[in-house]
Amino acid sequence: MNIDTVNKWLTAFQSVAVIAAAVVAVWQLSEISRESKIQAQALQQAQQAASATLLLQLRDKLDADRYAAITKAIQEHDHSFPLLRDAGGRGKFRDLDIERYLSNFEDIGYLVREGLFSIAASVNLRPDDYMLSPSCAPAVTLHEALASLRGRRQAAS
Repeated sequence: MNIDTVNKWLTAFQSVAVIAAAVVAVWQLSEISRESKIQAQALQQAQQAASATLLLQLRDKLDADRYAAITKAIQEHDHSFPLLRDAGGRGKFRDLDIERYLSNFEDIGYLVREGLFSIAASVNLRPDDYMLSPSCAPAVTLHEALASLRGRRQAAS
């Protein structure tokens, strides 16, 4: 064999090797993409599980005996009912008790605003759904609020 023939064979072999390497690289990229999607789904499921756990913990905290009297007073009366105990004997609860109760809702609002509470964020909450103040606390339980949000989400879809 002369040198020109060997050179042609080597050039052809080199071209085949480059094409094979390109095919392998494309296959590897598709595998990486597929694995990334699987990992993203696993991460999303883990975040949803953590959010669900947090939701249950917050619900248990709000349903605890500690807040039963405040919850009952809010649910059984309208917005003009005095919750805060004042010098005139109106109201039944100390400022600290009401502040602790409302801080739970503020925590929920913070988690939603910061995007750390993925279940709540996924139902497209409006600011008035989770931003509560003593003057406008709704007479609903957390269970009722979540049921209402689920209903709006189903109606929107």
